[in-house]
Amino acid sequence: MNFTSFQVHRNRLKTGRPLFYFGKRVQTADSLFIPLSISIDHANTDPFVLDRLISSFQSYLCNNIH
Repeated sequence: MNFTSFQVHRNRLKTGRPLFYFGKRVQTADSLFIPLSISIDHANTDPFVLDRLISSFQSYLCNNIH
């Protein structure tokens, strides 16, 4: 995956919020790649829900980007 940079935002207070980082988009002949890094606190985010979110997001992108 081609990220131009990567930072982890840490706060003094543990908020439990998920952090989403998008990398540089890469277009090939027939595909568009958008790197995504997600940092979650497993106590606040169910991995099953995260999987559904990623699947929905990927489906949205596949159906709406021309």
